[in-house]
Amino acid sequence: MTDYSKLLIKKYFEEQSMIAADIKSFNNFIDIELQKIIEENRVIEPTIIPSNVEEYKIILDKISITKPEMTEADGAKRYIFPNEARLRKLSYSAPIFIEISSHINGVQRESFRTQIGSIPIMLKSKYCHLYGLSKEELIEKGEDPDDPGGYFIINGTEKALVKIEDLAANKFIVNNSSSGVTKYEGKIFSERGSYKIPHMIEKLKDGMIYLSFTRVKRIPIIVIIKALGLVKDEEIMKYIDLQESSDVFINLYEFVDIKTEDDAVDYIAKKIGIMQTKEIRMDRTREILDKYLFFCYI
Repeated sequence: MTDYSKLLIKKYFEEQSMIAADIKSFNNFIDIELQKIIEENRVIEPTIIPSNVEEYKIILDKISITKPEMTEADGAKRYIFPNEARLRKLSYSAPIFIEISSHINGVQRESFRTQIGSIPIMLKSKYCHLYGLSKEELIEKGEDPDDPGGYFIINGTEKALVKIEDLAANKFIVNNSSSGVTKYEGKIFSERGSYKIPHMIEKLKDGMIYLSFTRVKRIPIIVIIKALGLVKDEEIMKYIDLQESSDVFINLYEFVDIKTEDDAVDYIAKKIGIMQTKEIRMDRTREILDKYLFFCYI
């Protein structure tokens, strides 16, 4: 690490709290990511419906969260602050509400808002009662005014999330490989909503290039390209940097016998161990490609 890098990191942490990133991430999860998860699973179609109904759908709409509250023994609800949660061994959490509507034969029949659970609230986040309070107000609430927050209270116990170092989502990163047969490897964690799928491209020392992703390990990249519908070598070359054409020729020549999309899909099916009849084999392989591989293109 250079002196400039060390100075830059030092200045950053002098001006930015290490906890600020956690709080910002939690706010983003509540404000944006929760609704994205709902959107991914927005429509529910029951399999058993009355005989006189052609189509019945339950649609999940807006999700919302209030500030932390508790329910007393008599059923009364009121706000709860962190210090009370600590003392009474309660969880500092807030209720989650969602708007639901039912549609029969394309017509909305009813709509209502209901609670579907509760979620722990990070201290000092925008959904915490301590958010925006002055030092004097924090002291009045029984809090340390210098406490940066960024943790949760579960059954009266303070809990913090353990950070992990991971690749940035949807960024393709290429490195020299330390393994014996691999010369270069590129990785991407494709992410959309609540789904996160790793993909890896390897270039071996003999020039062959392979792609690995969920349930599919080391499939030749040329075969993957042909399985996606680009089957003519001339068409493939149009999308390749000609400065690296020698390696491309090696890969194309190795799989010259795979001439159609079906040939490529069948090759992949056999490589990943799908051994049913050809029709079932092809359908299952296409399903895997559609379900997991498309994340590469986000």
